[in-house]
Amino acid sequence: LLQEMIDTTVNTFSPEIQDNWFFKPSYILDFLIHVYVNGEKTALEILEQQFEKNSLVHHLKGEKMKLEEKFKNGCMEITNDESFGQEILDEVLKKAVEIKTYKGFGVRIYEDLLDSPIFKHKSNMMFHLHKELLNESTQNVYKFCKDYKTYTEQWIKSNIVKFCMEKHYLTNQIHERRKTNIDFVIDTVQQESSKAKDNKSNVSAWFELLMKNLTEGLFSEELMETAEVLKITINQETIKNLDTVSQMMIKGLNEEKKSGKPKGYTFEEITGILESLSFNPIENLIRERIGCTEQCPFCGCVCNLGIDCDKTSQKHRVALHRPKGLSGWSHSDSGKLVSSICSTDISTEKTYILPSKFNDEKYRNFKDVATDIPDWEIKTTTGDGPEFWHRLFAMHNDAIAEMNKLKPADIPKGWLEVTEPKALKSLEIMYTDLSK
Repeated sequence: LLQEMIDTTVNTFSPEIQDNWFFKPSYILDFLIHVYVNGEKTALEILEQQFEKNSLVHHLKGEKMKLEEKFKNGCMEITNDESFGQEILDEVLKKAVEIKTYKGFGVRIYEDLLDSPIFKHKSNMMFHLHKELLNESTQNVYKFCKDYKTYTEQWIKSNIVKFCMEKHYLTNQIHERRKTNIDFVIDTVQQESSKAKDNKSNVSAWFELLMKNLTEGLFSEELMETAEVLKITINQETIKNLDTVSQMMIKGLNEEKKSGKPKGYTFEEITGILESLSFNPIENLIRERIGCTEQCPFCGCVCNLGIDCDKTSQKHRVALHRPKGLSGWSHSDSGKLVSSICSTDISTEKTYILPSKFNDEKYRNFKDVATDIPDWEIKTTTGDGPEFWHRLFAMHNDAIAEMNKLKPADIPKGWLEVTEPKALKSLEIMYTDLSK
């Protein structure tokens, strides 16, 4: 740089230089200062050019096309990984959570129902069922007396759904079970991803172990088929980053967990959920608690036995029969409903016609019931039965007669005076005796 400046100066002054030419010291000092200043300026310009050449901006300008292509490829890799993670989340993980949530749920509900006041024992259920009859319509009371099985099955179903609605039992159970199973799936994804990284396993091996741990014991054909399809996808697509796949799945699962409790279910929705369970608590509770559903051929009282009777060694029997008029029985001569009960009639000379049993219009003697209807054991009793039935018949005597185009029964005056507390006390005694 110095040499260049000296040459320039010499060339500038050379036409004027003579043999005796010389520079004064002050000029030499000025010249050197001039050289220094211009040299520093030039050096700075060169450095600035060099900095610009090596700067990030210059690099980006020169590498723009190459960098853009690399960025696009990177985005595609992330997008592919995220898409695959989302696919596993939607097609497998969420379904696994749902299957686990409802697996064994029916048994849990069934056990909680058996522990409830209404369904703890058959006697508890029958007490509550009869208690409600005191406030039911004539149509429902008559339906109960004529078709115990249908009425009671509907009553049990209705009370199971009410149990599930109380204190949002079903909503809370589903919410808590889902949260627990989401946590389980998140832990499984994290553990298998960590193992795969430590063992340097490929994505296919990771996915196979993940599916094995998630689906163990679920026995879901649909889930297994989905997993097989995704295995093929893994073999066809290149997954660059397993962490991206795992993080996408975990992120989605956490979002699922943060979603609030579902709103309270309707009666129809609860029924649909319960009936969709592999162990249907409605069917199983009916089977467990309804017992034998055979009704007395005269008064309609249901057999007290908690199991199906074989009609031979185990005959149908009722501890406390009720007025036959509640089931629409009437005197053939007067057309009035009958107020007597069959367990007292069998010790008299009274007769009956029972076409539904014998398919004829023949009169038979009540005292011969043991021979004529051998599958029933009707023991002789005295009196006119529990006060519970007195109140119920007195309440609905007129309406039942009208429904059947008959005349109301002649009932004892005392039956009209049975209060609800007396009827309930009578009912308690009925089912306390039965539960012994």
